[in-house]
Amino acid sequence: MLRKTGIGEAALASLIQLLFQNIITVPLEQSLPFFTLAKDIMREIDVKDAPILACALAVNADGIWTDDVHFRKQCVVRAYTTAEISAVLRRQP
Repeated sequence: MLRKTGIGEAALASLIQLLFQNIITVPLEQSLPFFTLAKDIMREIDVKDAPILACALAVNADGIWTDDVHFRKQCVVRAYTTAEISAVLRRQP
């Protein structure tokens, strides 16, 4: 992660701590109702990514942090790359 983000060790440690304060686990029962929709959306892109999209839909996520280009091809949930996240972090005081 240090190499990919280009931020320092202390900043990465802060980021990881922040992430774990905000990470939620989506129970299968909560994401399952969204799986068919997610599968339909990802069918022509990469259907193996449907479970991740279903979880994002289930919690009404602001976005998905991924470098998987497949998520850029759907327009239901915003996909943020590591570079985009890193750029925001670099602007933080």
